[in-house]
Amino acid sequence: MVSLGQTTTKNITHLAEGIKHLLASPSAVRSAYAMTLPQYYAVPIKNEQLVSLLTRLGFSSISESRGWSRQVDQYFVLHQSHNCLDETPNLIRSRTNAVLTNHRLFPTSQEDGHLLGLILEPYSEFGLQDDPKLDLQLTPCSQYPILRVE
Repeated sequence: MVSLGQTTTKNITHLAEGIKHLLASPSAVRSAYAMTLPQYYAVPIKNEQLVSLLTRLGFSSISESRGWSRQVDQYFVLHQSHNCLDETPNLIRSRTNAVLTNHRLFPTSQEDGHLLGLILEPYSEFGLQDDPKLDLQLTPCSQYPILRVE
């Protein structure tokens, strides 16, 4: 069992409250931007804490053992804004092909799979990118580790 620290517990609580609010009153959630969900979110296997957390939240995943190349979108962090009024990082999304044998694939078609976008997208206010224990930080000149699989 993976032990999670205080920061992660705080984020899980925030996430759970946000999801409960969303399920209770979806019309109360403000859309920050429009997005089409991918077929899967690919989480690196080495990020055991995140895989474990998503599993405990009830999401199922599969592994890609065939070694096929898939079309993926990946985010690159250009820089972090230093403007107090805008805390959104500057990201670009790039499409490429990747072999995902070192990833767990979380289907968005599963029950409540649409909530994966709220959890894993770097722009989401319910996202886990601020927790250093989950290794999802949006540091300048880096690649966001979660891939969107088309």
